[in-house]
Amino acid sequence: MYTKVFEIIQTKEDLNLLLDEIDLLKGNLFKAKSDSFETALNSEVRLSTATVIREDLFESKSEPKKYLDGLQEFLINVTEIKIQIAYEPTARGLSAIREWTAKNIQEFVVLDLYYNPSVVGGAAISFKGK
Repeated sequence: MYTKVFEIIQTKEDLNLLLDEIDLLKGNLFKAKSDSFETALNSEVRLSTATVIREDLFESKSEPKKYLDGLQEFLINVTEIKIQIAYEPTARGLSAIREWTAKNIQEFVVLDLYYNPSVVGGAAISFKGK
C-alpha cells in the first residue's frame, strides 16, 4: 500500500522528516475548515511528500486519517541497516548503496549512515543487530 513512499525515503534522516510531516498532516485533519488537509499538503510538507501521499490515497481509496495512521505505524517499524563508511557519499553513491540493499535484502530498509574516517577499505554494516 505504501510503495510510493519508498521513492522518497533512503536514509533515517528522510524517515524522520517524513514522520514529522505526517504529524503535521494529522494535526490538520480535524481543523474546522473542510479543506485544511489539502491546504496542509500544499503548504506544510515537501512537494515530494504531498505528491506521494496524494497518489497513495487515490490508489488505496483510504480515508486520510486511516492512511496516515497506517503509514506512520509502518514507518515506525521499518527495519534499519546501520552502515559506517569512511566518507560522505554523493547522491550517486547513496543510490548505489540503496540499490544494493534493495537487491540483497528482500524487504524495505532505511539506511542509517555514519561517517567514520577510521573505517578503511569498505564499510561496517549492522543489520538486525548483527
